[in-house]
Amino acid sequence: MRQRKPAFFSLPALLALVALILVTLYLLFPRQSIYEDPRYLESPDSISLAYLETLLKSDPDNQPLRLNLSLMLQKVGEHGKAMSTLAPLLDNADISLQVMSTQTELLRSEFFRAATETARAQVRSRLVTALEQALGQNYSLAQKQALVAGTLPLLTTDERFAVRRQLFELATGTDRLRLGQELAVQQEAMGNPDDAKSTLATILPLVSQNEKADFTRNLIRLDLATGNPQVALERFRAAHKSNKLNTQQLREGLHLAGLAGKPEVGARWLALLARAEPGDMDVQRRLLLLQLGQGDIGEALTTAKRMEANGRDLVRTDRERIARLYEWSGQPAEALPY
Repeated sequence: MRQRKPAFFSLPALLALVALILVTLYLLFPRQSIYEDPRYLESPDSISLAYLETLLKSDPDNQPLRLNLSLMLQKVGEHGKAMSTLAPLLDNADISLQVMSTQTELLRSEFFRAATETARAQVRSRLVTALEQALGQNYSLAQKQALVAGTLPLLTTDERFAVRRQLFELATGTDRLRLGQELAVQQEAMGNPDDAKSTLATILPLVSQNEKADFTRNLIRLDLATGNPQVALERFRAAHKSNKLNTQQLREGLHLAGLAGKPEVGARWLALLARAEPGDMDVQRRLLLLQLGQGDIGEALTTAKRMEANGRDLVRTDRERIARLYEWSGQPAEALPY
């Protein structure tokens, strides 16, 4: 009788072995969809990277897969390879925020690794191009500002200005107001106060009533800095045409009228200031001289009496002027004490 050959594996054992092999393969080489998740493999190993590259070769249009491979290559220090992997995604008209963020981060890393100024200048030029590309995307203003923030310090003054200018032109409302003020500060720092003034003038309608006085004062400062005292005076008058000036504002107006060569404009403010601050003898003397110069004896006498009532000692020139005023006004007896 023929003897049966011994079976090394029974059917159940073979099935169990196949199942074990499948589980092992699953664990070693997960599904492609897992690799499309950017959160997968925080510390990628060479085997996983090789497998991911193989998957991408078989599916080159898989954008999540390509982005994740680029991120993993970046994590292991393969920056050049990471950028070349990412590059096809940057040719699209619409670029996702994560892709754009990855590009700027890779360029920043390359900038810091550059050993010469020439190399840094080349990377800087690519950074500027990347930011221009980012600002043209349909991201929110906050997202664009976040993309720009970490890169601005690496750019030259002119490049930073160009980026800030683009952000300003894209902004509306309170964002436009804030960015316009930042832009004006940089324009002035670059030696362009006229441009700073023009920028501020465009956002003046956005300024709240509570902040308008300080904002206008800054514009007046720029008017003076650009050699336009007459414009500064008119801006001051327009800002205060409907309100009563306090003593500080009266002094500001007097100063501007003097710079603009408009004493007739300042005369009324000087009279108001003299009445508001009777104890300021310098102001009283200025007003008295102005009134005497205009031949207004009656008003000059009123000012002289205010000086007398002040209770302070009058200097010799004060006493002489007051004595003459009493004589001119037909009150010689009042002049005798002087």
